[in-house]
Amino acid sequence: MTAALLLVIAALAVWPVRRPAHRLAGRDRAGTGAPNPGTETVAAHRAPHLRLRRLGAAAAGGAAVLGALTVGPNTAAIVGLITAIAAHRLARRRSAARARDRTDAVLTAVDAVLGEVRAGAHPATACAAAGADGGHGAVPEAFARAAATAALGGTVAESLTESAHRIPDLAAPAAAWRLAEQHGLGMADLLETVRDDLTARRDHARRIDAGMAGARATAAVLAALPALGIALGQLMGAAPLSVLLGGGIGGTAALIGIGLIGLGLIWTDRITGRAGR
Repeated sequence: MTAALLLVIAALAVWPVRRPAHRLAGRDRAGTGAPNPGTETVAAHRAPHLRLRRLGAAAAGGAAVLGALTVGPNTAAIVGLITAIAAHRLARRRSAARARDRTDAVLTAVDAVLGEVRAGAHPATACAAAGADGGHGAVPEAFARAAATAALGGTVAESLTESAHRIPDLAAPAAAWRLAEQHGLGMADLLETVRDDLTARRDHARRIDAGMAGARATAAVLAALPALGIALGQLMGAAPLSVLLGGGIGGTAALIGIGLIGLGLIWTDRITGRAGR
């Protein structure tokens, strides 16, 4: 039985994050077999987040199984719940960090394109230079793909719009390219406006995030108070741990309390995360 549970957890951790429907949806509407860039970019954007969630679920399940084997089912459930909450918060923080990194990468690429355009390069050539000089990552690849699309007869704006499905900050450069292509406006002026707007939004988000640090610290302190009370009771000889980990009403109360604390922390992260958008 234990071996079967461990095999199920391992399978959950390594299960593919893309379903056959996503692969089928990656084909074009005409059925020619050519991949649809928009579908592929959306699937690639969702894959890391789904993988983190599944790894967190696998870690929680593994902790529960190991706990059940060593310290009993009630303690195992508590450990598994704590692990799941910690994994969820870690995945959310990593997702926010990746979003900030993508914004910085878009700003770097726009600066590179702007410098090339001001030096007299063709916009598509400047886009290729930004993709080549930006190193590895989703943003340089998006600009390199846009330059390749332009070389094959497409438009940079169309390619960047497709990439904006997984990198929202690319929507502004795509709109600037579209305006320049359709109305003949100056590319340098449009890109400079885009750069200034992205910089202002990034700085504003950073100020809001710094301002929310106090609220997050308060939530962490409030979440730690029950643990402090339990520690004090244990030092005084009241033995609250034996009640909370022994099952019955005490174990149920422990699970409910940890669940409410976890929901409070997750809800705090959600509120403070939305404030910076």
